[in-house]
Amino acid sequence: MGWFVRLAAFCAFLFLFPRLAYTQGTTLIVNSMEDPGDGVCTSVHCTLREAITAANASPGRDTITFALPGAGPYVIRPTFPLPAITDAVIIDGTTQPGYPGAPIVELDGSLAGYPVNGLWLLAGNSTVRGLLVHSFTGAGMLLQAGSGSTIAGNYIGTDVTGSVRLGNRDGIYLLNSSNNVIGGTTAADRNLISGNNDDGVNPNGATGNRIQGNIIGLSLTGQPLGNAGDGIKIGVASGSSTIVANTIAANGWRGVFVESGATSPTGVHVTQNQIYGNGALGIDLGGDNVTANDAGDADSGPNTYQNFPQIVMAETSGGSLVLNGILDSEPGSRYRIEFFQNPVCDLSGNGEGQFYLGATDVTTAAEGTVTFSVWLTGVFQGAMITATATDANGNTSEFSACVPVNSIAPPPAEPGSAPLRNLVRTGTPTLTWSTVTWATAYQIQVDDDARFGSPNVDITVPGSALELTIPADRALGDGVYFWRVRAMNASSAAGRWSAAEQIIINAP
Repeated sequence: MGWFVRLAAFCAFLFLFPRLAYTQGTTLIVNSMEDPGDGVCTSVHCTLREAITAANASPGRDTITFALPGAGPYVIRPTFPLPAITDAVIIDGTTQPGYPGAPIVELDGSLAGYPVNGLWLLAGNSTVRGLLVHSFTGAGMLLQAGSGSTIAGNYIGTDVTGSVRLGNRDGIYLLNSSNNVIGGTTAADRNLISGNNDDGVNPNGATGNRIQGNIIGLSLTGQPLGNAGDGIKIGVASGSSTIVANTIAANGWRGVFVESGATSPTGVHVTQNQIYGNGALGIDLGGDNVTANDAGDADSGPNTYQNFPQIVMAETSGGSLVLNGILDSEPGSRYRIEFFQNPVCDLSGNGEGQFYLGATDVTTAAEGTVTFSVWLTGVFQGAMITATATDANGNTSEFSACVPVNSIAPPPAEPGSAPLRNLVRTGTPTLTWSTVTWATAYQIQVDDDARFGSPNVDITVPGSALELTIPADRALGDGVYFWRVRAMNASSAAGRWSAAEQIIINAP
């Protein structure tokens, strides 16, 4: 009879406490904004704290939904840290009745203490969707150790309108947590991550993460809110990540920062984003401001310090934009070059990338260089054009120097001079440049190598001359050449070389 007694006792337990029995895949309904509650999640009274505790105790991936009473606002103010999430869970704020397509369930950390994170995910394979998270002294969301989670459709750092800065320390911090998705491919997946007191998104020791389609640094209507630090900071040992189709703007420091260290991240692919109006570089590899290109791109470090392209011509033709340029990188390697339009240039001279225009794929020759010529649409006269290069392993460069559309050459950097136009279809082109008031002579070089290692032409002319016709005995054969000019004073001291200008010779 022992089995009968035990069965009867179990049935009595279920009868007396029907709302405490959870099975795998349980749905827990948060129906109270109180905190902490009495510690038990029931159908009559369940706080968010109680729901997390119950989900942790229930095997399998549970779902936490919301049915908070009244017309709102729906504000949950934890009075001490919420429990860490130790078992896979779905927390879905979009289930709150009256959900208008934007978060209305608010997690306010102003009473939670210091330092306290909003939601702390130790378990992977979890989803957090449709919440407002702000005013925490730690991260709005901390993903630690687990992998494969999705954070989508949240406002992290703002009020319910998406226009008032309330902040957390960091927006989203990923610590040793890999292969997560922050955002997604649809407007409903987009996170608004703005108004935080340090970085917007910060993976650290976290590889394979995808940050996609988010607004990082702006309000919902496009006004600057910023995050006080970087928009996205890729910490050490956080490579093989993708940053795609985000708007990253108005942040206090860099748009995207790839950190340098003992295990510098590589394979951080930054593609098709809108990056502009940040306090420092749009993309910064290593934190040393603009990292100069090196011949053959043999250096190592964050994103292997991938060289950026050099745009040497940006002109409109028949309503399209014609871009010519060169990339100097590893020999015999394939790269994708992306182009961007900006209304103004960054103060560094190397731009950001406000509007994505398109891309072209190139392969470097045996000496490590490749020229490119592309036609693009949707560009307005007077805009600034920039470019990035990404290798086959996903290492994206910093942005190139800005080149103005239909300004035939970049403005001269004093002391120096700048070419005024490209000439083609003759082996003896006339090269023309702008005047430098103190110049007593100009030195002109032409080479088929943008590094000018062995110039085909190296001529000095008097300071009264503002053009040079290549002599017949040095006529250039068909091909791609580069030329530059610099001013010299009466003491034969030379100014800086102008930016190189491309010449495509195709003589009839």
